[in-house]
Amino acid sequence: KALDESVIRSAVANVKKDALSARNTSLPPKVAFIFLTYKGLQLPSVWDAFFADAPKHAYTIYVHQARRKDANTTELPLTKYGAVRIPQTESAWCAVLGLEVHALTTALNDDHANSQFVFLGDSTVPLKPFEYVQKKLVVDSPDKSKFCLASPSPKKTLYEEFAMDPKFCLFNDFLTLYNPRVVKHHQWMVLSREHAGSLVSHALDGLSMFEKAHNSMPSSMTGVGGCSDEVVPLTTLLQKFQQDGKSTGDATKDMELMGVEHYCTTFVGWMHCLRNTPLSLCDIDSGISTGSKPTLLETVEDLEDDPEAKDVPHKFREIDYDYLAQLVRGESFLFARKFVADAIVKGPKGRSSEVVSLASILPAMWKEPAEPTREQRIWTSLDTLGQPKSQPNKI
Repeated sequence: KALDESVIRSAVANVKKDALSARNTSLPPKVAFIFLTYKGLQLPSVWDAFFADAPKHAYTIYVHQARRKDANTTELPLTKYGAVRIPQTESAWCAVLGLEVHALTTALNDDHANSQFVFLGDSTVPLKPFEYVQKKLVVDSPDKSKFCLASPSPKKTLYEEFAMDPKFCLFNDFLTLYNPRVVKHHQWMVLSREHAGSLVSHALDGLSMFEKAHNSMPSSMTGVGGCSDEVVPLTTLLQKFQQDGKSTGDATKDMELMGVEHYCTTFVGWMHCLRNTPLSLCDIDSGISTGSKPTLLETVEDLEDDPEAKDVPHKFREIDYDYLAQLVRGESFLFARKFVADAIVKGPKGRSSEVVSLASILPAMWKEPAEPTREQRIWTSLDTLGQPKSQPNKI
C-alpha cells in the first residue's frame, strides 16, 4: 500500500487543471493505448502491423518501461507511430495501481481528445484489426468503461472452496463476500475519460476501501484477496458513485448506471478457470499435481511462487491454429496475453505438421472474414460462469 500511495500522490500533484475535464468533442475521439512493459514488447512486429494503416488522428500511444536502465536510454517501442514515454516510476509485483494512475495522468494531460484508455502489457497482442477495436471503443461506446470481473467465490475461505472443488478457478473474488462494493477484476481494463479522471482523483479512497475489506478477511486469507490493481479501479468508481449520492445500494445496478460494461476485452488463461468451456487449456485446467488430487499447499504455492516459473497465468509458447482462430474470429476479445516473443502456431488451416510464427500469421488472420454473430460472444468473466450463453461460432 505504501508504494501505491506514494506514487498516486505524486501523480495527482502533476495533473493539469483542465486534464480531468470531459474530452474535447470538437476533435475526433482517440483511443489511448497504454503499454505497461518491463523493457519492451514481446511481439513488436504484430503491433507494427496493427498500427500501420491506422489513421494518425484516431489514437495515441503511451509506453512505460519498468526496468530502470531502459527507462530513458533505450529506444521506445512504437516511436514511428508517435509513442510517448511515460516517465519512469516505481512499481512492484502486486503494486501496480500507482503506476496505472501515473500512466493515466500522462495520457490525460497529453491529449484532450483521448476518449478510451486501454491498458496493455508487454506480452499482449491484438486479436482484431485497428478499425474493429476503434469502432468497438470510440464509436459504439465512447463514454463507457469495460471491466473483466472475477466471479465471486462460493465460499468465504480458500480452505472451504478447496474442500468443495480442488480444481477451483485461481482467479476468483473472495473480497466481494466481505464487502459487495469491493470488486475484483482483471487489471487490463478499458476506461472512459470520465472514469479515468475519477480514478486519478479518488484512487486513494478506493485503496483505503480495499485495505479495510482485505483486513476484514480471516488471517488464513492473507494475500488471497487480490492485488491493488485488480480491485481498486472499479472499487474507486463505485465509491465515487456512492459519494455523489447516485447509488441504488446494489453494486451491479450501479455499474450499469455509471456506464461500466462487464466485457473481457483481453483474453488470458488462469489455472482451472476455463475448465468446461470451449476455450479450456488442457495443460493448466487438468490439474497442477502429478498425483490424482492436488493439495491445497500446491494450489497456494502456485499463487505465491514466481509466476514466470510456473506459468501462472498460462504462457503461450505455442498455440493451435484452430484455437487462435476461435480467439480472433469467434469471440469478441480485442487482445490476448501472455504470448512470448518466439510464439509459434501449430497446424495452420488443419495442416498438423506445419509450424509458423505467431508474428507472421496473426496479422493475416485479421483480414479473413469476420463471423457475423461474433458480437454475441462477449465474456463477462474469464471462467465458466462468464462464458457467453450463445454457442461458439463455427470457424
